[in-house]
Amino acid sequence: MKAGVKALCAVAAASLLAQPAYSFQFSSEQQGRLPLGFLGSHVKDIGRRRQLLRQPKRERRCDVVMQMGRKSKDIILGTECRSHLLEGISAVADTVKVTLGPRGRNVLLEKDYGPPMIVNDGVTIARSIELKDRKLNAGAKLVQEVASSSDDRAGDGTTSTTILTAEICKQGVQYVNDGHNPIPLQKGIQKAARMMMEEVRRLAKPCNGFSDLMNVATVATSGNTMMGEVIAKAFDKLGSNAATVLEDTPTLEDALEFTEGYTFDRGFASPYFLVGEEREAIEYQDPLVLAVDYKIEGSAQMLRLLEYFVKSKEPLVIIAEDFGAEAMQTLIINKMRGLLKVVAVKAPSFGERRKDYLRDIAIATNATLISKDVGLTLEEATPEMLGTAQGVVVRKERTSIITYPQYRVNIDARIDQLKVEREKSTSKYDKEKLDERVAALSGGIARILVGAATETEQKEKKLRYEDAINAVRAALEGGFVPGGGVTYLALASPDFEKRCMEEVERTAKQEVVGVDLDTGELVSEEIPPEMESEVELQKDGARIILKAMKSITWQIAENAGVDGNRVVKAIANSDRPFGYGWNAKTSVYGDMIKMGVIDPAKVIISAIDNAASVAGLVLTTEGMMVENEEEEKKQPAMTQQPEY
Repeated sequence: MKAGVKALCAVAAASLLAQPAYSFQFSSEQQGRLPLGFLGSHVKDIGRRRQLLRQPKRERRCDVVMQMGRKSKDIILGTECRSHLLEGISAVADTVKVTLGPRGRNVLLEKDYGPPMIVNDGVTIARSIELKDRKLNAGAKLVQEVASSSDDRAGDGTTSTTILTAEICKQGVQYVNDGHNPIPLQKGIQKAARMMMEEVRRLAKPCNGFSDLMNVATVATSGNTMMGEVIAKAFDKLGSNAATVLEDTPTLEDALEFTEGYTFDRGFASPYFLVGEEREAIEYQDPLVLAVDYKIEGSAQMLRLLEYFVKSKEPLVIIAEDFGAEAMQTLIINKMRGLLKVVAVKAPSFGERRKDYLRDIAIATNATLISKDVGLTLEEATPEMLGTAQGVVVRKERTSIITYPQYRVNIDARIDQLKVEREKSTSKYDKEKLDERVAALSGGIARILVGAATETEQKEKKLRYEDAINAVRAALEGGFVPGGGVTYLALASPDFEKRCMEEVERTAKQEVVGVDLDTGELVSEEIPPEMESEVELQKDGARIILKAMKSITWQIAENAGVDGNRVVKAIANSDRPFGYGWNAKTSVYGDMIKMGVIDPAKVIISAIDNAASVAGLVLTTEGMMVENEEEEKKQPAMTQQPEY
């Protein structure tokens, strides 16, 4: 259900972000005092904004005065509401589904600046879709969020998730629009989805050895064996927690290098730092690193340093205990405006151990730790106190620092010091934490140098590398299953369908009739006539999601230019054991695992879970409210930067 709740929140957030934003311009005299343009009270708080607007003696100019949240809304109910949602969902799914499989097509994305991007990555395409009709766009936002949820949880499988969501919604909306109760339909879908996820876990095999790693990575890169081999080598050498960095290279060929570095499990402090980035990561070459062992509350603390970075244009990575709202707003707004190249990261661990990690980071980057314990505050910090690194990559939950070789002497000395502390320690817990710190300081980083003939091709390859890296992590965590849609097809097989329908019927009868607490038996074998439809509708819900499982193999075949129905029937009617399928890359039928076509089990589980969750919400949605488009057209344009 988490994906469903997040999806509804995404639609609400999109509505809020669509409201008019106020921006303040300062005079040249004020700008002289505030050279960064970020200490303006326009972001501080609502009270300060009102105070500015109340000042009677200062000249104010604004073409339109509007009451926030007072725009009229269109209310759409029932069949019309669900039809609009389904149309928006289908618009995203129809665009994304063409990329599925080794012979999937590409999609061109127009950009506000620079050349267009040609991509094969489902979540990147989905996030780029913005429909003109607000009613349809609400449905598009739902499926965008479900794709993002799969990307967050498993790192791959966003296209499959989108296709499943659209298929379940398409069948389910037809039931509801025909007058059937959506609640039991939703229950049936959820029950069947839970059984499917358990079945995938049962079928999964552990990912062991170079061959398995390469097969998973190759499938995730749409069949590119060279890219798959590069990723497999990285994980084979560095293990399941391998830290990877993608970098551009002017050559045409890809390359893999191993370098020393420091990685910890904390990412960017706010997703708004990703605004303007082409991938789900912030990457800086030769950044300066600021390490602070206390909470940075406000912008005034950072003024001295930030003035320097506005002028120098050097990238800055700030790692601190925490960040206050004002400090965070300052950094985000100035990054979005292009004044600063900056990212904020919360330091790993908690309490006193957090300070230990910050000391390690300071040593790894040759920085002076800004700490009140030694009487040094952020206001007193100078650029000379900051550390340096060859590169830093900050993702949602991980930060990798590529350290300079000349700092190795200090790092080795720190490692020796920690080993001595470990020998003296009598606490098992303390020893484990010291081992973690030694491992972090000793760790290596795989640098994947991505080459291409054009910048557009290079960006597209980076997205595929990112998907494949995430797929390998998922396979190492949850094992793998046969790919090519074969595992999805197995969940629609007569044998599994029979087991699923029996379980859904059994639990539905328990809910309708009741169960004896002592015996666990049904209170009555007879179902009241008025409740018979409840049981049947739950079974119909299960049938809906079971049927949707065939759509993955069908789409892979269609994208390869082959009749999808013929491929699905050939696999389903075969008496071969589980794993028999069709390799879209070679057009050969056989054992998918032996042919190296495998998928991470975690990716399939995530796709089923997220699709069932959001589809259930769509079926039970009876109304929507969107802004009146006609009224919006009549509104005069608002001055974007009023002068005060």
